[in-house]
Amino acid sequence: MIQPKIRNLLHTTFKEALQEDLFENFYIEENDNEDTELSHITINECHFKGISFNDMIFKDNDLLDVIFDNCDLSNISFENKNNRRVIFRNCRLMGIDFSDSILQNIQFIDCLMTYANFSFSKIKDCLFKNSILIDSSFVETTTTKTQFIQCNLSKSEFMLSQFNKIDLSSCTLEEIKTDLSSLKGMKVNIYQAAQMAKLLGIEIAE
Repeated sequence: MIQPKIRNLLHTTFKEALQEDLFENFYIEENDNEDTELSHITINECHFKGISFNDMIFKDNDLLDVIFDNCDLSNISFENKNNRRVIFRNCRLMGIDFSDSILQNIQFIDCLMTYANFSFSKIKDCLFKNSILIDSSFVETTTTKTQFIQCNLSKSEFMLSQFNKIDLSSCTLEEIKTDLSSLKGMKVNIYQAAQMAKLLGIEIAE
């Protein structure tokens, strides 16, 4: 997995950063202006810490080489965007929308991601670790070379998706909704396999 390429960051504020031609090479750990607007830009080589992006206008942005630490991006939309080499660490991402997007070399570590939407997206070389994704949506999602480690995916939806060779054996998969095409090639443990068999109407003899 390729890490974000971040170097020589300028410790600044949103107000000062927005005066520059490009939004790149910034380290920001406070929102000094409630009227901040970040829209229709590429955020490049930046590190954000302790920022609530719900306190500003934040929409239609691409992410490239970005780190979010202890940030709140709940209900933020990255629909139909291109996101590469990004780390979300200890973030609140409830209802975040990555539908129809490209996610490559993205890491979600210790994040709260209930109701996250990854439908119609392409997920490659990503990491989901110790994160809560209850009631999340993976509909027509293509997932390759991606790790899910100790995540809670209960009540999530896996429909018409590709999870071939994706290992979910360490994750919680209670009450998921799925179909045979999404399960093809997926790696699960024995207990999960029995659960999924029941979902597909297969009766297991004692």
